[in-house]
Amino acid sequence: VSYGFYRFECAIRSAAILGIVGAGGLGFQLSLSFTSLRYGEVWTALWALVLLNGAADAWSGWVRHRSPAVLAADGASLRTGRQRSGAFATGVVLVPGVALSWWWLGLSPAGLWSDRSRDQASYLLGELLPPSLRSGWATILDQALDTVVLSVLAMAIAFLGASAVALLASGAVGPGGRTGTLVRGATRGVLLLARAIPPPVWAIVALFVLFPGPWPGAVALGIYNLGVLGRLLAEALEGTDPGPALALRAAGASKLEAAAYATVPTALDRFVSLGLYRWEVAIRETVVVGVVGAGGLGRALDQELSSFAWSNVAGILLALVAVTFLVDATSTALRRRRT
Repeated sequence: VSYGFYRFECAIRSAAILGIVGAGGLGFQLSLSFTSLRYGEVWTALWALVLLNGAADAWSGWVRHRSPAVLAADGASLRTGRQRSGAFATGVVLVPGVALSWWWLGLSPAGLWSDRSRDQASYLLGELLPPSLRSGWATILDQALDTVVLSVLAMAIAFLGASAVALLASGAVGPGGRTGTLVRGATRGVLLLARAIPPPVWAIVALFVLFPGPWPGAVALGIYNLGVLGRLLAEALEGTDPGPALALRAAGASKLEAAAYATVPTALDRFVSLGLYRWEVAIRETVVVGVVGAGGLGRALDQELSSFAWSNVAGILLALVAVTFLVDATSTALRRRRT
């Protein structure tokens, strides 16, 4: 349920990115406002995205906390009536939601197999195949290496920042009482803001401060992934067994010491797994920040798309698939070594 709602948040942000290229919605309005330099409208659209993501996050939290598991004496997790009611309520909302979304967008299945769609698909397939590399293998390998390095820099920013912020967001460290509640709420608000704004928008904002090149792309992906990873790590910390930390607290340890010696070690494998997962995603996200001159395969793809060189686009996409496969294999090997 938690991961499903996380992907729902991702879908909202992805829809905004698709809107930038003409799919409608807030992303399209955002693109128009950027083009016409109406920054007041830009911030209005961005705050609307934050509110949408906040609503999805609040819904996720309500469902997760509405159906807690009861721990039996033998450690088995029992499914309670409240869990069943929470799952049923989620299904009741989602099924009409799909129907309502279909109606709201006015979708027509006939558009998928119209004569124009078939002609365009046939034309595009003919232009894409066979793939070619106008710049040559040496240049593509250099751009692929730039892509990997860009993703590593972004994830260094994201993982270090998210690890610290997640401790505050989960309440593992920090003050207690009402002050602690305010701190956790403010921290979660920062994480929401970081992940609600799509990477291309963060990249454009970074471009106003930094020179065109790798840094705007790395900072943009770092901030965005900090928000995403911070939420996931906070949930991982909340899902740990509180027993060891409570035992240390009862023995006189401070809250920070209990987190350092009990909570974090318990969630460490989950931290590593989530960090490697986001690294895989960051490889693909480097494409969407190529518009700010971040370099790598994303920049090359943007140039080829601008010139409608479809066979070169196919060649770069294949190179991106190969890089993603290698990173995925590396990530899998590292996770297996951890276990």
